[in-house]
Amino acid sequence: CWAEDSIAVGEEPLNIQAVKLLLSYKATLFVIHKISGCSLLHICARYSGPRMLQFLHDQCPMERALDMNHRTPLFWAVERDCPEALDSARLLSQWSMDKLAFFMACGRANPEFMRILLESKKYNVNATNESGGTVLLYAALNRMAGPPMVQLLLEHGADPTFSTASKQTPFTQASGNGSVDLMRSLEAYATPTSLAR
Repeated sequence: CWAEDSIAVGEEPLNIQAVKLLLSYKATLFVIHKISGCSLLHICARYSGPRMLQFLHDQCPMERALDMNHRTPLFWAVERDCPEALDSARLLSQWSMDKLAFFMACGRANPEFMRILLESKKYNVNATNESGGTVLLYAALNRMAGPPMVQLLLEHGADPTFSTASKQTPFTQASGNGSVDLMRSLEAYATPTSLAR
């Protein structure tokens, strides 16, 4: 695993040369390391830039790359949640769709990850996950996401009146947090009668 890490975090031109060397020895980009539970593709998605990811994708398309927890390289880039990972997430979102990464992005402080995913046009902003919630519901619940995330989701068509089977709505989540700013954003996009439901 140390070799994968050193390839992923070094200088990119050197990285590409190192990966070319590995590939010449019939190394595969999809081998899951027993300890880390991920492949070289996943490590590079988290720590390398788009140039390395493009090179790796040219060698072997990433659409089917999953770690031992069935997570994609896109998930790993969004999970990193730092400005350096934005370019990687932008490139990876062109090649794959990952609903788990989409729901993770709604809880990030930086709304740019969500903007990248929404602009890829691969995600339904009102889709529900296994628990029956939408990204707007979770963004309203998560104080870290804040008004910029909620505003972005609303601008992309998120339904502020969505209600789960247990009658949770984005508005009830925001009011439960005591977040007046979020409640105001939600009110601006909902009709008066829809909030009374």
